Amino acid sequence: MFDLKLLRYGNTPCLIGENSEITYQELDSICKGIQEVLPNQKQLILVKATTNIETIVGYLSFLRSNHALIMLDASIEQELIDTIIKEYQPNFIWEELESDRRYINTYEGYGLRSENLKTLSLEPELSLLLSTSGST
Repeated sequence: MFDLKLLRYGNTPCLIGENSEITYQELDSICKGIQEVLPNQKQLILVKATTNIETIVGYLSFLRSNHALIMLDASIEQELIDTIIKEYQPNFIWEELESDRRYINTYEGYGLRSENLKTLSLEPELSLLLSTSGST
């Protein structure tokens, strides 16, 4: 299981964003709060990454909870994002919705029906799933 020893750095600044800053202690607390609401069973989570603190907080929280991640740049074409979502059918998507960052069920947010979702058998050691164009 992925683990960070964030508390050993205490109140030292950890992440500095455009309008905010959080310490290692605050990051640890936020990650624990997110971990508490996540399922215990390993899930596949798609993270639509942007250059903000919330992306890093989500990424670390999911790794600490032993979930597998698909990382995508949120600025890529929506058609490509939709294709990846339909192909891999992640259990959750972590993305910015209005001014709030939260995770949503894939089938609720993308019109997929829960009974049609693939049942994924994730390898226990899988942490990060990367996809290429196929030309590499």
